[in-house]
Amino acid sequence: MKITFRKRKPEDDLPLSHMYMEIRSGEFPWEKNVMLGDYYRHTKGEEIVVAEADGDLAGFMSVWKLGRFVHCLYVDSEFRKKGVGKALLQEAGRRYGYPLTLKCMKENRGAVRFYRKLGFTVTDEIPMEKGDCLELTKERPENQGS
Repeated sequence: MKITFRKRKPEDDLPLSHMYMEIRSGEFPWEKNVMLGDYYRHTKGEEIVVAEADGDLAGFMSVWKLGRFVHCLYVDSEFRKKGVGKALLQEAGRRYGYPLTLKCMKENRGAVRFYRKLGFTVTDEIPMEKGDCLELTKERPENQGS
């Protein structure tokens, strides 16, 4: 499977918003009343990078470029455990540099394991009304120069 990346195009917004809504409403029990418009509100002002696997929409990330903060990372269920999420985070490092930072609900144990396996470390724990949120950071990979 060949994974490629590109910047979001306007015609991507509808399928990306559906992916966003389906994952949030189906896999994030702490999220209540998820709506299609949440995608637009939560990614406003961020750069969105789309991942395609053999030409099919496989996932996306949205990034606040200035702070190298990966705000959203979503992979379609059909493409999970096939390297798409890992490839998106590697692409974030190539495009924006290091360190990369992201936040993840502590309750989202699978995602926390995934990020730690990729070298992210917990740098803060933030109590929130929905539950505790972890801030994770990844420094420059060892095989890259400064």
